[in-house]
Amino acid sequence: MSVEYKSIEFRLYEYLVQIQDMLTLLEADEDMLSRIIKTKELIKTKKYYVAVMGEFKRGKSSLINALLGQKVLPADVEPATATINRITYGTALKAVIDFKDGTNRDLDIAQLADYVTKLTPEGASRAALINEAIVYAPTVICQNHVDIIDTPGLNDNEEMTKITIDTLNNVDAVIVAIHARAPFSETERNFVCQLIKSDNINNIVFVVTFIDQIDEDDYPYDDFMDKIKNRIQKEVFQKLSKDDEPESIVRKAHDMMDNMHIYGVSATQALKYFMTNDKKAFEKSRFDIFKSELLQIVTAKQVESAVQNAVVDIKDVLSELDNQFNAKMKKFDEELSIIQTNASNIYNYCESSGRNLSRLFGNNFHKIDSIINSIYACKNLLVKDFIKDLSSLRSDKHRDIEALISSASSKQYNRMNEDYLPPIKKVLSELFENICMEFYGIRQGALTDSLSKFVSEEFNLFNLIDDAILFKNTKLDEVHFSWQISPIPNVRNLAKCNVIDNITQAVDVSVDKCVSDLRQHIDLSREFLFTSTNDDSQYMKPLVSKAEDEMKRSVDIRKQVYINNYEAFSEKAKDIINKSQLVLCEFYM
Repeated sequence: MSVEYKSIEFRLYEYLVQIQDMLTLLEADEDMLSRIIKTKELIKTKKYYVAVMGEFKRGKSSLINALLGQKVLPADVEPATATINRITYGTALKAVIDFKDGTNRDLDIAQLADYVTKLTPEGASRAALINEAIVYAPTVICQNHVDIIDTPGLNDNEEMTKITIDTLNNVDAVIVAIHARAPFSETERNFVCQLIKSDNINNIVFVVTFIDQIDEDDYPYDDFMDKIKNRIQKEVFQKLSKDDEPESIVRKAHDMMDNMHIYGVSATQALKYFMTNDKKAFEKSRFDIFKSELLQIVTAKQVESAVQNAVVDIKDVLSELDNQFNAKMKKFDEELSIIQTNASNIYNYCESSGRNLSRLFGNNFHKIDSIINSIYACKNLLVKDFIKDLSSLRSDKHRDIEALISSASSKQYNRMNEDYLPPIKKVLSELFENICMEFYGIRQGALTDSLSKFVSEEFNLFNLIDDAILFKNTKLDEVHFSWQISPIPNVRNLAKCNVIDNITQAVDVSVDKCVSDLRQHIDLSREFLFTSTNDDSQYMKPLVSKAEDEMKRSVDIRKQVYINNYEAFSEKAKDIINKSQLVLCEFYM
């Protein structure tokens, strides 16, 4: 490597390091950063990808096998290749299958045909699952960071053609294989024009395969090759002119076609030599010149391609800075908007929590009232039971009447507290708890996504509701039926008294007191929940407000730092683009 290129390499690498630092500080898109990192690696390795392409059955796989000096890739009389097969340098011959699902598998080289061909239905199905087959081979041409890529044939079928065309975006140079007995078809002409128009393709080598099938007595080699060369040039320029391609494409075509690299070879004869040491076969293959000159061409183009791609990548990436800046500004604005939205959600909840509770209790007011009022039905039951007991009395003595009323009042007391009142309290308790849980759901829906973004402190309303339910249970446990006035009239002779009127009054007053106690204790439980919820909201608001201010201030600071960095880097980026263009010009001087 020349001293001049070393200087160019160092400068480009320095620019790329500066750009990487710049993109990192600007939090640029990962794809941009990844592209620069890959370009840094390219400057160091000069990695170069050469694809062998052409119509099906043009001897592409055999040509690569001849370059490897042994039959590695499967070749057949029928169109065979169904995957991308990449040959890269390795100290020992082996294959690795890279599947589309991200997995891979090591293979013995003898198994390769089972995975990369479509000669059987099973093979075709298996090949459809493969991203690429990687063949590691100790070959000279690949030793210096050059990968050779075998592709399915054009015009084999639509699927195979698409696989080949899609590969163009990932290669630097193309070896176009043309059959000596059917040179340069319309498909091949259109494909070469497509190569010329591809931004990343700057080198085309034409190989006329099966040259041993041409009788030199009828077609001397040099005359035959000149004829094909002239035909390729003529048809390509006619096609570009007919399609009215821009001057830049025509100029590129002249750069690539005026000094065309074209060779006639026989891969089968070369392989015969490698396998049998038949020197006449090797001479007939004309492979020696092709192989040695291809190595020179690729080596020369590696450096050029690395420089060109680095300069292009630098310009493309830095030209995206404005878009990145606008996108980042939009993200800052979105971040502020999200902060505002979350804060508003919390404030709205705090302001409306009392109203929401009032609405829930209001929606259930008639249910609560109906449940409590159901105790009034016990009045008639109690009075009827007293009358039933009195009717069984066969004595009119004061002492006997008093004893019976006392016994009956004790029995009705137990019946109220053990049979009538507990189910009513249970239904009332469940309704209260349902209201609590419905409110909890409203609170969770309003705050789950918002509150955690502002405060790390736990605002667990469920604990608050547990406290409210516990308070309610304590209060309801305090509610019991008791006789507010005695059912036994305070007279000397009960036989001469209207006992029923006194019992009815005692039942009325005592049941009314029980109903009143229930209402009061439910109201107290509701007030406890309201107070707790209000305290929760009042405690929450200032914490959220403080966090909101701090978060907005943090975004504003980061935004301003980003703007300052961008303003500094945008000028630096223009300078790097200009310097890299000058480096490219220096390279071609």
